[in-house]
Amino acid sequence: MPLLPAIQALVDEEYLDPQQAENLTFAASNALQNPEVRALITAGTLTMPQVLELTFAASRALQDAGVRTFITEGILTPEHLAAITTPAACYALEDAGVRALITAGTLTMEQALALTGAASDALEDAGVRALITAGTLTMEQALALTNAASYALRDAGVRTLITEGTLTMAEVLALANVASRILRDAGVRALITAGMLTMPQVRALTYDADKALRDPEARALITD
Repeated sequence: MPLLPAIQALVDEEYLDPQQAENLTFAASNALQNPEVRALITAGTLTMPQVLELTFAASRALQDAGVRTFITEGILTPEHLAAITTPAACYALEDAGVRALITAGTLTMEQALALTGAASDALEDAGVRALITAGTLTMEQALALTNAASYALRDAGVRTLITEGTLTMAEVLALANVASRILRDAGVRALITAGMLTMPQVRALTYDADKALRDPEARALITD
C-alpha cells in the first residue's frame, strides 16, 4: 500500500527511511501528518526519533497550537513531551487556562504531567481556577481532589456557597459521592441557604434520601 503523501515526503527528504515509514505507530503517523509538527522537525526543535516514540496522548497534545508554542518557547521540553502519557495531562495542556497557570508559575510542568483526571477536569474549569487565584483553593488541594470534590467545585452554585461562607473548602474536599451530587442540585442548595438543611445532614444522606431531596415535590413538603 502506498505511503500517505506527507509520510512519503519525509522519506524523500530522508527524515525517515522506508522501513520506519512502513512501521509507524498510529501516534507517530498522526503527528507526522500535521504540517506544524513536521515544521518542528525540520527546524530541529524535535527529532524524528522523539516523534517516533510518541505516546498517543503526546501525539494528540502536539495537534494543539498552544502546546506547540510551549515547545518552541522551551516551556515544554522533549523530555516533558515524552512524559505525556495520560489523557488527563493531555487535556490539561490543551487548555489555555491551564497553560496560563503554568506560564504564571502557579502550576509546574511536572505537576501538570502527573495530574489525575479529577484534578485535570477541575483545573480546566475557569471557575475553579478563579478560586485558586483568589487563594480560596490552594494548588496542593486542587492536585489532590477526589472525583466527588472535583464535580462539586465545577458547579457554579456550589462555588457560590463557598464564596458566601455557607460552605467551607474543607467540607467540599471531604465530600462523598452522594453529598457531592446533592449539592449540585439548585433546589437542595436553596434548602441549605434557607437554613432548612445543614451540611452535617447533607453528609449523612443516603442514596434514597438524596434521590428524594432532589425531587421538587418532596422538597415542597419540607418548605410548606
